[in-house]
Amino acid sequence: MQKIKDVFRISPSRTYSSLPSSSSSSSSSSSADTSFSPPLSQHTPSSTSDPIPHIDQSQHESPEYSSSFLSRITYMWVQPLLKVGYQRPIQETDIWALPAHLACSKTGDRLKHLDWNRKNPLLYAIIREFVLPNWKIPVVRLIISFFMFVNPFLLRYLVSNLKAPSGQSEGIWFLWLAALGLFAGALVQSVFQHANYWMGLQVGLSVRGALMSEISRKALRMSLCGRHRREYGPGVVTNLMSVDPDSARAFFWNSVNDIWAAPMQIIVLLILVCIVIGPYGLLGVLTMALAIPINPYLVRRAGFNKQKALEFSDKRVRLLHEIIQGIRLLKLYSWEPPFVERTAQIRQGQMLHLNLGYDKWI
Repeated sequence: MQKIKDVFRISPSRTYSSLPSSSSSSSSSSSADTSFSPPLSQHTPSSTSDPIPHIDQSQHESPEYSSSFLSRITYMWVQPLLKVGYQRPIQETDIWALPAHLACSKTGDRLKHLDWNRKNPLLYAIIREFVLPNWKIPVVRLIISFFMFVNPFLLRYLVSNLKAPSGQSEGIWFLWLAALGLFAGALVQSVFQHANYWMGLQVGLSVRGALMSEISRKALRMSLCGRHRREYGPGVVTNLMSVDPDSARAFFWNSVNDIWAAPMQIIVLLILVCIVIGPYGLLGVLTMALAIPINPYLVRRAGFNKQKALEFSDKRVRLLHEIIQGIRLLKLYSWEPPFVERTAQIRQGQMLHLNLGYDKWI
C-alpha cells in the first residue's frame, strides 16, 4: 500500500500528448492499413448453428438486477450460465457483461482526487468511496453474529429438555418451536453469509479495479528516463499492478469488517462462556490475554517475510526484463548458464520467504 501511495505522488513529467505526431503520416498509415485488413467475413462468427444451446446474447447485461427477490437471494439467476458450463466449456461470449459500477472506467475515476493533507490519503479515499457507501455489509455482519450466538442456545435448550425426565421437560410445542427456530436461524444465517460474501466481493473487485486503473495511468505518464523510471522499473510496476491490488481486494473483501466484528464476537463469546460453564470460563479469558502479546509478533514476522518475498519478486522480474531486452547478446556470447543460475538463486530466496509467510506463522 505504501508503494502504491508513492506511485500516486509521482507528477507526470512526460505524457503521450507531448510526443510528436504527424497528421500526414497517420493518414497514410491508415490508408495503408486498410489495404491489408482482412475481409469482414473473417471477423464475424460462424453462421453454423451449435447443437448445444447457448445464452441469449440479446440480453448482454447481467440478469442479477432484473431478477426477482427470491432469485437474487438464492442466486438462481446464475442457473443459465451453470447449465451452459455443464454442457460445454464456457466461452467469453457466454459470460455477461460486467456491471457498470464495477468497471475500471468508473471505479478508477473515484481515486483521482486524493487529499494529500491527510496521513493516509489513499486508504482514506478507498474507505470514503467504496467502504462507507456499502453500509449494508456491517448490518449483515451484525445479523450473522446475532444468529451465531442464538443458535447454540436454542440447541442447548432443545438437548436439555430431551434429556430431562418426562415430568420436568417443557411441553412438546416448545420443543417444536425450538427445533423450528434452530432451522430458521441456520437458514437465515446461511442466506446472510452468502449475501455478505457477494457484497464484499463486489467491494473488493471495485477497489482492485480502481487501483489497477490508477497505477496503469500513472505508469504510462512517468518519464522514460530519470529517477522515477529507475525506481519503478518493470518488476516493481508489474507487482504493483498484480500483487498489491489483489492484496487490497482480499482485505476489503473480508478483513475490513473483521476490525470491529472480531473483537465484538470475542468479547460476547467469552461472556457467554463464563455464564454457561461458570468460573472455568475464566481460563478462556486468560488464554486470550496471553495470546494478545504473541499475535502482533507473529503478524510482524509474517509481514516481514511477505515484504522480503516481494522484493525478491521485483528483482526477478527486473532481471527477466533485462534478459529479454539483451537476448541477442546473451545468445551470441553463450551467457545462458550464469543468467539461469542467477535467476534460480533469486527464485530460491523468494520461495524461502514465501514458505515462512502467513501459513507458517499464523
